[in-house]
Amino acid sequence: MRLSRIKTWFLAGIILLALFGPGVLIQAQELRTRQEHLQKQIFNPGLNDKLYAYLEETADPEPRILTNYPLAYLPGLSGAQVEFWFRDYNQYFGLISQPEIGYLLVPSTADDAILQDIERRLVISEFQLIFSDDNFIPYRLIRIIRQ
Repeated sequence: MRLSRIKTWFLAGIILLALFGPGVLIQAQELRTRQEHLQKQIFNPGLNDKLYAYLEETADPEPRILTNYPLAYLPGLSGAQVEFWFRDYNQYFGLISQPEIGYLLVPSTADDAILQDIERRLVISEFQLIFSDDNFIPYRLIRIIRQ
């Protein structure tokens, strides 16, 4: 009698798991997907969309982007940000010389000397403008051309 009761509970547990288990797993995955989608919209959604589209197009597995924009909080970009506030020209010059840094995500609030150097390098094709975003704080994504 005791053995048949254990079998009954075991069978009932398996039936319940088969009925409700997939629903719980699917719901958890949907929640994770929704959370990631919402997290991609923090700060400046338009800028984020352009950045994700460009990085997907180029398929750069480990982009290193010199910026003060909080990339570390965006899904898939936590290791992309090299934090720099674009205030010190000498530090800027040293950072853009590092071969692992491939991009600048430059705010319009950058130091004038830095902005002038960026404009000069764009004209002589040492830098390439990928896109601009003119929302709350305008940013430009610029690729460093390495010879």
